[in-house]
Amino acid sequence: MTAPHPLDNPVRSSLAGPHARFAERRGNVLRYPADVSPFLALPDQPDAADWADVAALAGPGALVALAGVRMPPPDGWEVTLIGEGVQLVDHEVEATADGEAVRLGPGDVPEMLELAGERLHPPGWTEISAVCTDDAWRGLGFASRLVRALVASIRARGETAFLHARRESERQSVT
Repeated sequence: MTAPHPLDNPVRSSLAGPHARFAERRGNVLRYPADVSPFLALPDQPDAADWADVAALAGPGALVALAGVRMPPPDGWEVTLIGEGVQLVDHEVEATADGEAVRLGPGDVPEMLELAGERLHPPGWTEISAVCTDDAWRGLGFASRLVRALVASIRARGETAFLHARRESERQSVT
């Protein structure tokens, strides 16, 4: 049997690997702290005990975001949104370091939580996430420059960049 690829269940790969220090765990269920991310990670084939652990970990009435789960939840769960998305992987992105791109640190956390950078981190991979451009500055190439700079930084660490996008956004690209 072939081992699953880290990007098949990227939240679980992140929380069981490089982001394990952030993981909250109940049984086989992992999650980021609720004030950091809404993502929970289940095993690839969750059973009834795993779903019970999701309920206990998330709490009554909580909304949870699941990525990589390809099974419907058990009876009694309400699915409020199913998002169709695409996963894009760095294959020949024109990566360019950018002198105006600034690495942020602990003092920048409030602003970082509002905007952009890196999110999931399966072993050998880094997700580029939440790249945003203020409406007043759109169309000037800032988002493309930021993505290229992030790809260059990720490659410099010996990792591969990837990102997720809504299906309706898949025609947009970084060239």
